[in-house]
Amino acid sequence: MRSFLAVALREPALSETGRLLAELATVVPRRECRWVRAEGLHLTLHFFGELDEGRVGEVLAAVGPVAAATPPFEIVLGGLGSFPPRREPRVLWLGVGGGGEPLGVLARACRARLGDAGFDVDERPYSAHCTLGRPRPGWSAQARAAWMRFQEREPAVAPFTASAVTLFRSRPEPSGAVYEVVAEVALGAG
Repeated sequence: MRSFLAVALREPALSETGRLLAELATVVPRRECRWVRAEGLHLTLHFFGELDEGRVGEVLAAVGPVAAATPPFEIVLGGLGSFPPRREPRVLWLGVGGGGEPLGVLARACRARLGDAGFDVDERPYSAHCTLGRPRPGWSAQARAAWMRFQEREPAVAPFTASAVTLFRSRPEPSGAVYEVVAEVALGAG
């Protein structure tokens, strides 16, 4: 199963970011960009790619102690950007303004434990962001200009409390990926 480990957005940030997505879809239409489904908004900690379902227990055993030792913390989302920053963007994102440090510590600790458990982990520095959309190949100059104008607004989103690490399954659909919760491990449970 295609899977990733993340901190799911919670209220009030989830609703506010959903409204931001709806507004973006009116500025840059879906024919130009595949916008993420609002109910699946998250901050990825680790991307597995294909994960054998038989290894879910190993994932939870690896990240459980990290989650238990990490108290819940507040995250503030704000600022828009894209990856890669100087070429045709593949990902449009909402950044992390506050709470980025504990989120980075959590991500690095989860990756270290997963690596120790035999999972492949990304060695690049962690870059906290909430993916909003993926421009379709060859998106128009008009759509890109609309994104750039929208990006200048620097929207801020109400803070939310990161309270769990979630293992998601990603199911591809013609209208975009659907994310399903496989398991959650509460923060600060230890």
